[in-house]
Amino acid sequence: MLAWGNERASYLDTSIESENFVKAACVLPRLGLLDSDAIDQILTATESLANSAKIIIWSEAAVTVRSEKELESLLKRAANLTKTHRTFLGVAYRLLEKNMITLIKPDGAAAFDYQKTHTVPIAESYGTVPGPGVLPVVEIEVPRPHDGKKKKATYTNLTVSTAICLDMDFPQLLAGASTANLVLSPAQTWSAKIGRYHLNMAAVRAVEQGFWILRCDAGGVSGVVDSRGRIRHWETASPSLTSKSHNVTGFIVDMPFGNDKIHTLYSSLGDLVPGLLIIAILGASVISPARTNRLRESGNEAISYLRRRIADRVPQLKGWLRQTEEPRNQTVEDLLG
Repeated sequence: MLAWGNERASYLDTSIESENFVKAACVLPRLGLLDSDAIDQILTATESLANSAKIIIWSEAAVTVRSEKELESLLKRAANLTKTHRTFLGVAYRLLEKNMITLIKPDGAAAFDYQKTHTVPIAESYGTVPGPGVLPVVEIEVPRPHDGKKKKATYTNLTVSTAICLDMDFPQLLAGASTANLVLSPAQTWSAKIGRYHLNMAAVRAVEQGFWILRCDAGGVSGVVDSRGRIRHWETASPSLTSKSHNVTGFIVDMPFGNDKIHTLYSSLGDLVPGLLIIAILGASVISPARTNRLRESGNEAISYLRRRIADRVPQLKGWLRQTEEPRNQTVEDLLG
């Protein structure tokens, strides 16, 4: 298994055609952005990226909405943007006690809504309600850039899912996205060190399930992980996000997708193989060389004890044999005589 994993990690996607590159983007608002025009600033930054990017997501809880009416207004404005630029937009927001993301399609309709499953201990434990723990998986058609040669629009077909920040640390949850080509992951950590740690954890999920990851983290490290767990691109949070001079930043990255979904051994068998390996290791430790030596020593001691007992009984046995043989010999001589 280790050899196979190493082979997968070292494989280069040389067969991917340029037309299968999808431009994706992260929109990263400043942590704690509560200005009255926060939504305006985020949508303005999103629109500037939408001129090129066809998949865009906001970092975790980019905006806070306090009612269903405010949410309806936000999603309506986001839908107008996606229809204008023919792009997919992952709107990440906090609604009352829910940490959410809604993916909006180029036609303005919602592809899915998802509520964060694993809340951060202490930081979210008392103010955020965990979601039901089911990841959405949907098929989308991402518009390719128009090169002027083809009259008809062309698309890249992808199966996408999502998981919010800490969700990516849980392999059982991400097993629900095993059929996806791409997982969209808004996040919000509090330092580059912590952010890089969680990006590395996300890379393990990519190795396990064979999907790409777009992680957008306004407080730590954002990045792109390919379907073999390699971090293709990463960026630390901009220093400007710690001040009020620049409220929103972002970046665009190319994501090359192959024609086939990668199916891994782990996605098929889950924890069965690691479980069997653990049992085998434990079994080997029971019959370890040290244990074998102890058993051998115990056996030798038992044999020595038996030999001593037998040696002590030999004189008694010889006397007993003489007593039993003499009458027998006399009886035989009498019979022969």
